[in-house]
Amino acid sequence: MCDPVKGFVKVLKNTGWLASAQIIARIFSAVFIILLANHLLPSSFGIFNSVMAISYLLTVVVDFGLDEMTVRDISREPDKASDYLGNILFLRAILGIFTIVIIWIIYLIISDNIAIDIPITILLVVLTILTFEKLSNTFSAQFQALERMELQALVTLIWKITYLSLGISAILLGYDLLNILLFLLASYIIQLFLSFIIYRIGLPISKISNPNPKKWVYLLKQSSPFALFVTVSVIYGHVIIVLLAVFTGSFATGLYSASWKIIIFLGVVPYSFGRAIYPVFSRLYSSGRKVLKRAYLESLRFLLILSLPLTLGLYVIAGDIIQLIYAVEYQQTIHVFRTIVWMLPFLFMNGSLKMVLWSSDRTLESSRNLIVASAVLIISGILLIPSYELYGAAVAIVIAEITHFLLNYHLVSQQLLPVPVHYLWKPYLSSLLMASLLYLPTLFDLEISSLWLLPLAMLSYFVFLYILKGINRDDIRLVREMLK
Repeated sequence: MCDPVKGFVKVLKNTGWLASAQIIARIFSAVFIILLANHLLPSSFGIFNSVMAISYLLTVVVDFGLDEMTVRDISREPDKASDYLGNILFLRAILGIFTIVIIWIIYLIISDNIAIDIPITILLVVLTILTFEKLSNTFSAQFQALERMELQALVTLIWKITYLSLGISAILLGYDLLNILLFLLASYIIQLFLSFIIYRIGLPISKISNPNPKKWVYLLKQSSPFALFVTVSVIYGHVIIVLLAVFTGSFATGLYSASWKIIIFLGVVPYSFGRAIYPVFSRLYSSGRKVLKRAYLESLRFLLILSLPLTLGLYVIAGDIIQLIYAVEYQQTIHVFRTIVWMLPFLFMNGSLKMVLWSSDRTLESSRNLIVASAVLIISGILLIPSYELYGAAVAIVIAEITHFLLNYHLVSQQLLPVPVHYLWKPYLSSLLMASLLYLPTLFDLEISSLWLLPLAMLSYFVFLYILKGINRDDIRLVREMLK
């Protein structure tokens, strides 16, 4: 294989460690969310998602783009690892405590005059959970920057088993939302200690430096371009839930969230791929533009090969999936899910395009694109949700994701290369043939679930793609290398 392909093999190997662990972790999370949704039912499940969305918006100051800045800087200068870790841990702890105290004080001041539907105890518990999550992410950024994906995979798997065990235990005991969240808080505390232990064992030469408050201003300044992106990302990812809660109430929010959680589960692929490819792209930008161009094109091709059949297949079998995993109270979300799935190809490709912009020091332009997409989402949501409720929310998020993709692709294609047309039509045609196979039970009114045809449909997709020369022997060899 040529050098660019060898470089991409390394990317896939790095992705393999993290993606494998996070796919398993997302499966665990999906199991818990399904059980939680069926335990709480739409109204209470809507409250849960509303509080989570608001809490993510409130904790952007704890995040502040510090993880992204850590990956960029340490991948270029590994000697900074110890100094960054110690200072960022203490800085985040202080920011987290400050956020929780301020929200509590504000509630005490305004609660006597304004009726607040969100239980303050639940909100404070979730804020504490997210603070511990951000502290643990400090270690995750170190593992990714130093390309020790196996250590991050180990943390992810052990913690998710703990998370799932405690969460399911709380549900089986019949606890209410607050007590379930307290069980989850215990798992996040365990995650932080686990990250610390594995960091010390796996990277014994990397000690945690003592905090130096004088460096905190420098770190915040360095991370400020990423902080803008992170802030807008949080708004982009959670504002639609807030708008639904405001305009429609908790029941519709719960129905929408049931479909949205499936998309979040599937988003592990572009998320893990982007996280793994980011430090590699950062190095290639300054040392190997030819490899960067090839890796960028190959990344989009692989993401299209995965996302297009996923989109068309899920559209056909949406009813079977919702009926299988959710209680009868969630059946109204089937059409919502069929709408949201159309964002998947754009979501997948944005995972790679974003990392190309970040690695080429165009973070501010990436943030600008997301700001525009967020504005489109908010305006679309305000216009559509009052009339169409959760269906309007689904249409709004698809429009926004397409907008985000078009803006990112415009910048990257100017800097590197446009994507060849055959990268698109070959997996799309193969996906149509696969979807047609899944549609046979509906077409001929057969009393069998399309899920039974899913293995055959997936196999047929890759056979069709191979016949069309959308994949070749080198691709199969790449996958084998990754699976090793």
